[in-house]
Amino acid sequence: MVDSSVYKKGFTLIELLTVVSIIGLLSTVVLSSVNTAKAKARDATRLHNISQVKTALELYYSNFGFYPAIGCPSGCEGIVYPITQLTDPLETFIRFVPPDPSGATYLYQYTRNPPIYGYGLLMYLEKNSAYCKTGMNMDPAWWNSAPNCGF
Repeated sequence: MVDSSVYKKGFTLIELLTVVSIIGLLSTVVLSSVNTAKAKARDATRLHNISQVKTALELYYSNFGFYPAIGCPSGCEGIVYPITQLTDPLETFIRFVPPDPSGATYLYQYTRNPPIYGYGLLMYLEKNSAYCKTGMNMDPAWWNSAPNCGF
C-alpha cells in the first residue's frame, strides 16, 4: 500500500502558474502607475520652469522695453526657437534657462510676436501628449492651435 501523504507535499503546476501570472499582472499595474507618476512629476517641473522663464522675460522687458530676439535681430518674429537660446539674453535675470526634465531640447519653445511687445512659450506636457502655450500679447492667428497652460 502506498502512503498518500507522499504526493501532497508540493504545489501543483496549475497552482504555480496561477501565482506567477497574478504576480506578473500586479507588477504590470504597479509599473504603469510609476510611469504615470513620473510623467506627472516632469510636467509639474516643466510648469515651474516656464514660470521662472516668464518672470525673467518680464524683468528683461522692464529693463529694455522689448522682449529678447533670438536667432535673428528682426524680421523673424513668429519663428519658434528652442528656449535654451534665451540663456545669453536672460543671464542677468536668471542663472540659467532650465532644461527640460526629460533632457530633450525641443519640448520648450520661444517665439517673439511682432513688433516686439509680445512673446510666446510652448511647452510639451506628457499627460496630454500635446503642447500648451503661455505668453504675453500674442497674435491669436498664430496662437490658437495649442491650449493654454493654465497660468
